[in-house]
Amino acid sequence: MKSRIVFGVSLIFLFLGCTNPTTPEFDIKNGLMSVEAFVSNFEKSSYAKIYRLNEFNAGLNSYVNVFEEKAEVRFINSSTNEEVVLVEDVENEIYLPPLDFVALEGDTWQLYVRLQNGTEYTSTPETMSNVVPIVNSTVAYDKELEFVASEGKFVPGHQITLNVTDPSIKGNYYYWTYKTFEKNTICVFCPEYNFFREGMGVEYTDPESS
Repeated sequence: MKSRIVFGVSLIFLFLGCTNPTTPEFDIKNGLMSVEAFVSNFEKSSYAKIYRLNEFNAGLNSYVNVFEEKAEVRFINSSTNEEVVLVEDVENEIYLPPLDFVALEGDTWQLYVRLQNGTEYTSTPETMSNVVPIVNSTVAYDKELEFVASEGKFVPGHQITLNVTDPSIKGNYYYWTYKTFEKNTICVFCPEYNFFREGMGVEYTDPESS
């Protein structure tokens, strides 16, 4: 009799536990800043991005990262005291240096940012390492290279791998990844049974029926 009572109580406890799930609690902190910058020895490759994290958007009813506009952004060359001003590109949410800007091997650079409210950020100096030789490269096409959440599916692409000879005694060589997606530009759309001829859509006619 005693065993039956204990067993019955256990069943009730498990049943109640399954019907009363615990609501997750999130500690979302807003006002945090994200500053990301890249200095390259190739033209049109350097940039800086500044975001204010976890800002609540009433229209979307969710927390989003907001691009920080109208900031003063500069690359500072500690070796020569050269200062390079980055220009804001609001549409692409990025700050860019002049198109011909390149960093040289051996130079030391740091990032300076001053927000509209007067807050200043200065990065630690980083010295441009020497370019290391490429031993070999491989290219492989993958039908399911990466899952894209907005599409809800895997997308195809090419994976390019480079083997380089990093000096083993130096630990300041970085591993970089880069993604690029081709945009399909549709200049003219031809409805079904139409052809694109001489810059315009032309309705198809069956020669045998005319």
